[in-house]
Amino acid sequence: MNFRRSYGAASRLSCSLVALLVAGCQRPESAQLVSAATVAQSDDPAGRVLGRLGDRQLVVSRVVYRGPAGGDAAERVEIAWRFSDGTTRPLDFGASVLTATLWRGAVVAITPGESLVLVESDGRRSEIDREVAGELAVSPDGLALAYARSTGNDGELVVRREQGSEGAALPVRAQRVVARGFSSVGTLRFSEDGGSLCFVGARNGGVMGVHLARATSDESLRCVTNCTLRTGEDWQGAFVELPANAASFRCSAGEVSWTTRDGQHVAVALGGAS
Repeated sequence: MNFRRSYGAASRLSCSLVALLVAGCQRPESAQLVSAATVAQSDDPAGRVLGRLGDRQLVVSRVVYRGPAGGDAAERVEIAWRFSDGTTRPLDFGASVLTATLWRGAVVAITPGESLVLVESDGRRSEIDREVAGELAVSPDGLALAYARSTGNDGELVVRREQGSEGAALPVRAQRVVARGFSSVGTLRFSEDGGSLCFVGARNGGVMGVHLARATSDESLRCVTNCTLRTGEDWQGAFVELPANAASFRCSAGEVSWTTRDGQHVAVALGGAS
């Protein structure tokens, strides 16, 4: 499977500029999953903190590759532990990685081969999924990990939850697909209670919009913005701008809000059943 990605151009497949509508903004011909990671994330400098564990920080130690602005090449980085005294210790994944985070005391990273790899605190390494793209999100309680993966013809949003005490020898990791049928998924954010997951996504032929899924159910997906807009059609000013990044998202069962790239605040109340 050739897993298509775009960290610059794909984040703008929503055609947020009206001028792109005239230019004929189109979805990719392939229905394979495309990353919807934001440009803001790729613009972060080396040294950014990806997570904290005790007296250590997981940081980007070096940006190995960054494509031209507005291009579709994925950024590749090297990561390391940074300690309170300022010293660092590289983490070796055999190559640079696309992104990484901490989950239940372990380092989780997406490799250039689209594998989701987990490295335990004792150094044990395992591949926990394949065909993974875009961003990683961890719930506030640290128990759940969310990511997008390709299923061949389209993509789906997965929530993987670890059951059992932290540090257990054989923890059980149960996964649930909470959204299906997307050609683009990214900018993931859990709600404060961990029960909801908001994200930016698009179905094949549609434009990028905000969606809300229940993190514990595959039966409660709802579209929040740009739900009926299609590529190649006149949106007549109906397009709602996307979140600047995952950190700007706030979501719950009753409301989703975010800050756009141009600093505007958007809030959508969710009344009634989904």
